[in-house]
Amino acid sequence: MTGDEARDVEATAHHEAGHAIAAWAHGQRIMRVSVASGDESKGHVMHSVPVLPKNWNWIRERWRFEVRIRIALAGRIAQEKFDPKFCDQLGGDAAYALEHLTLIVAPGDHARAYLRLLEIEARAIVDARWDLIRALAAELVGRRTLGGREFRAFIRAAGADPKIYFGPLGSKLGPAV
Repeated sequence: MTGDEARDVEATAHHEAGHAIAAWAHGQRIMRVSVASGDESKGHVMHSVPVLPKNWNWIRERWRFEVRIRIALAGRIAQEKFDPKFCDQLGGDAAYALEHLTLIVAPGDHARAYLRLLEIEARAIVDARWDLIRALAAELVGRRTLGGREFRAFIRAAGADPKIYFGPLGSKLGPAV
């Protein structure tokens, strides 16, 4: 593997670790984190999606979309923090975030401001958990894939506590470890 290829794998590992830690910080159960993907992407994270009771209102439904957007943004933010030159500003995650944003807010200045707020929140998660993201990325570079049990064992071994996350109406959610 050339130096550029190795750096690309590291950048992808940071990207996927950013997604995984952001999802975990939102109380999502991680089922798989990988930098070895057979499709067009260089890696992926499989996690549970926020499920709310049917009687919850629109504010809480909106929160589900916010969680998905923060998780999507966290990958790019982590990759950019690792190495800005390896960051794809217009990747699939950005399209995913914009698609979900249009389900909760009309296009225009308000949407741009709302997306910026969610990006600030995602950046706060990445910044607060940067050491954990770097450690997970190093694990991914070596192993390429972690299943759910392996991810949970990694989190336990790291002694990590997801105290940084955003819930509906500011409520706290427990970790899914």
